[in-house]
Amino acid sequence: TFEAQGTAVLLDATALGISATDDIDGAVAVMLSPSSVSGLGSHAVTATASDAAGNVATATFTVELIDTVAPSFDALGVTLESTSGRYRCTSTVEATVNAAVSDANDAAPSVRIVSVESADEPRHCGWRRFAPEFEITGDLTVDFRTNFFSRWCPKNYVLTFEATDASGNASGTSDRTRGSSAR
Repeated sequence: TFEAQGTAVLLDATALGISATDDIDGAVAVMLSPSSVSGLGSHAVTATASDAAGNVATATFTVELIDTVAPSFDALGVTLESTSGRYRCTSTVEATVNAAVSDANDAAPSVRIVSVESADEPRHCGWRRFAPEFEITGDLTVDFRTNFFSRWCPKNYVLTFEATDASGNASGTSDRTRGSSAR
């Protein structure tokens, strides 16, 4: 069993502990076919050894390539776009996340927003407390609903993301953004 790294795994009989001995010739070379494997899953490999008299011995075994390494986040960016709200004193700020994620065995791991939390302590803005609400609206979008007082009391949020590859390996990261400052 080998960890897949996105490139072919070279197979070497000696490194795998495979050897052959002939009663007359002693140790003889072992050739592997194929000599490399790629792609997740099981791969049949045949070991062949020949002595000086032309006698041939073969054995077949299975090499398993697995993926246990989670994708990694290379970069995150958040774009904020403000739209009018239902009432004159409210608006919606849509945050769209651009995530660059890499994985050795999956060209396009899925990425999603897992959670949104306020990074600020509750505070008094204006004549009463206003805490803009938020709603995750897509894998990489979240809407922040703001109010009139948000321009003087913008809130900071922590968005938590998860990237998952085709093998089910997941990694997470967080990023801070101002959800209500684009009013």
